[in-house]
Amino acid sequence: MEIYKNQIPQFILDYDTFLFHGTSNLYEAILDTGSLVGTRNVSFEQIEDILSLYKKINWYGNHSGGYAVLSSFSVADKNSNGKYLFLGETPHRCCLFASKKFAGGELIRSVFHSINDLIKYVNNEIIREKHKKQMVHDFPITGGGNILHIIQK
Repeated sequence: MEIYKNQIPQFILDYDTFLFHGTSNLYEAILDTGSLVGTRNVSFEQIEDILSLYKKINWYGNHSGGYAVLSSFSVADKNSNGKYLFLGETPHRCCLFASKKFAGGELIRSVFHSINDLIKYVNNEIIREKHKKQMVHDFPITGGGNILHIIQK
């Protein structure tokens, strides 16, 4: 197949049997082989460790691309043979995943933002106080308990 850089010819865009992928160049050579076996940069155990911290303190983080994505979309990608390969019908639908903000893919981005939120939680008393007030509101009997010690373990 011919490779086109920076511009997709109109005849390809007009032909509705082509599918597109958007990714950083991290996986480009592997995608060209047609297989994504063994391409995980983060293990499912590491993902579960991150998610378990959030569950233990009953917090959802601050960045919408962090825990929310990691706990729902990225975990659904669980596959013992490697990552699933998703293709889009148009280049426009895929371009987000080839952008700088998504370097490494959705999973790596959500892990980054999840960990970054946890670091901010540990280092920022205002974030912890806001969370504690929410916990007291949601769970008035226990008052949320001492949450910080769970993360610091």
